[in-house]
Amino acid sequence: LFPQALKKGYKVYGFVSGSYWLDVGTPEKYLSAHHDIALGKIKYEYPYPELTDEIYLGSGVKYTNNSFQSGPLMVGDGTVIEKGASVAPLTVVGNNCRICEGARISGAVIFNNCTIGKNSIVTDSIISHNVKLSDDVHISGLSVIGDNTVIQKENVLDHGIKININSAIEEGQIKF
Repeated sequence: LFPQALKKGYKVYGFVSGSYWLDVGTPEKYLSAHHDIALGKIKYEYPYPELTDEIYLGSGVKYTNNSFQSGPLMVGDGTVIEKGASVAPLTVVGNNCRICEGARISGAVIFNNCTIGKNSIVTDSIISHNVKLSDDVHISGLSVIGDNTVIQKENVLDHGIKININSAIEEGQIKF
């Protein structure tokens, strides 16, 4: 990009700064930016009040005393965390999500309007808007699930697998 801009006569400038900067163009860097915010490497004013020890909850969040191990983590407005489900540190859960019984979320970013089924596990991955995970789905290893995707039960997605938007994965189809 830059060599072509220079050939066409565009002026290209640099800027030296001591501020935090990170190219978030990969799943690894995108998660890293969220983790850096949670760990206080970047000054950030959370949009929700602090429940306790860096656990930030939006309005109308339903949870039990055992939903959270410890912070830092953030859960958006109207999200329901069922009994027996847990949200671990370095996790961001969007608005109006449902984390079902026995599900475990750790180090992940889950966008708005998602359902994480019973006994499903999401670790160090990105779940985009309106995703529905059925029961016993395991997603880990910097995997990315696109908007409006439905993943039926007993699928395992790991090793940075990327699922396109509007996808439907039938029961037990992926063990990657």
